[in-house]
Amino acid sequence: VHVNNNSFRKFMNPKTYKDQWSACQNGTYWAAARLLEQHKFEQKLAKRKPLAANERMPLLPIVE
Repeated sequence: VHVNNNSFRKFMNPKTYKDQWSACQNGTYWAAARLLEQHKFEQKLAKRKPLAANERMPLLPIVE
């Protein structure tokens, strides 16, 4: 997940936060959210039917 050890330890201890929603400000929360979203996307790609040898993946538009 690539987060600081102290940040992870603070996030995992429920007594650390007075308000439970304060944990959302911790970097561990956002790293875990990104990891889970990436996993969901990879599962979605795995369910797709494979492309034929002469087909190419469609290119996504670049959003700036």
